[in-house]
Amino acid sequence: MARRPRRLLRKGLHRLLYTAEPFAEGLTRRARRVVHGERPPYVAPYYGYATESRVFIKARVLRGRPVRPSTAEDQLWRNVRAMTGRFLSDEAPGVEVDVTFIDPEGLATTTARMVSDEEGYLDGSFALRAPLAGGRAVFEVRYDIAGGATTTGKALAPPVGSDFIVVSDIDDTVLRTGATRKLAMFRETVTRNAWTRLPFEGVAAFYRSLQGGPSGSAHNPIFYLSSSPWNLYDFLAQFFSVHGIPEGPILLRDLGIDREKFISAGHQAHKLTYIEHLLDVYPERPFILVGDSGQDDPYIYREAVRRRPGRIRAIYIRDVLVGRKRAEVLAIADEVTRAGADMLLVADTEQAVRHAVAAGLVAREEIKEVQADKAKDEALPEPS
Repeated sequence: MARRPRRLLRKGLHRLLYTAEPFAEGLTRRARRVVHGERPPYVAPYYGYATESRVFIKARVLRGRPVRPSTAEDQLWRNVRAMTGRFLSDEAPGVEVDVTFIDPEGLATTTARMVSDEEGYLDGSFALRAPLAGGRAVFEVRYDIAGGATTTGKALAPPVGSDFIVVSDIDDTVLRTGATRKLAMFRETVTRNAWTRLPFEGVAAFYRSLQGGPSGSAHNPIFYLSSSPWNLYDFLAQFFSVHGIPEGPILLRDLGIDREKFISAGHQAHKLTYIEHLLDVYPERPFILVGDSGQDDPYIYREAVRRRPGRIRAIYIRDVLVGRKRAEVLAIADEVTRAGADMLLVADTEQAVRHAVAAGLVAREEIKEVQADKAKDEALPEPS
């Protein structure tokens, strides 16, 4: 089939699905109400972030019960049921929620009313009543549904004294997913949980070293960026907690059929849009980017350097390629380095932390911490 007919067919199919999606979702909601009745809504909070004068909120209003946290003893059927439940969520559109950013040490405590959109999301930002004092990194955010449930979440604000901001890919950078092999990735996602999925060796200690900075005591923010859907948020947050990976905002993508969602929107566009947004939100701080060479990270990060010259201090790319593709990524690394941002292909976290020490990004003693953490992770048994 020629390219133009294929493109027209794809465009027509997209238009048909986009038109049918609201009808299908409405029908699904009505069916749930027949089976379960009108279940009360609750807020599933996602980790927000703030500047000294503004907070950025992302959460979702759902009905029913949250997926319970997994355990190391969960069997395969329970993992499959939990993952299925995440994707069969019952969204609650049009729900008014009072969102309160709480500043226990100053005058910045602020409440704003937000309304969930057609997918149940609370997505936006609001100005704080007063500037943050700057000595605190993590703040509480409270979500109050009128006459209903109250939920608490968190927001991260770079404190005074932080050296830089880290933006990290997740799939095959922090979490082993096999993203280049779709069937293996699907099997891993559906049949395992936060306890039985494995991190890359030494990643927790390396990220803790970046968070601590050259002094070892800074609180450099870490943002995690993935094209995975928001439905996986609770799984990823628990995975980070189980494996000692520093917490921070996890920025994912909405499932859907419209032009801004994953069926039509590109992987590169999604990530690059978020990176540019964060560079604009925090214009006074340099950035460090971490990813892998298995998909598009080298190309995305090169484009970020082109669009924001002088803002990216270092880029670490976990090297998973061989042959011609690897040579292409090495050429990108040379181009980025000539543009003023060190871009390294690294075999493992130990090589990355050694460069970070030489560049003055982390404390020298962190090399031993990463070596020890890497050895501990290498000893973990492969899940059966």
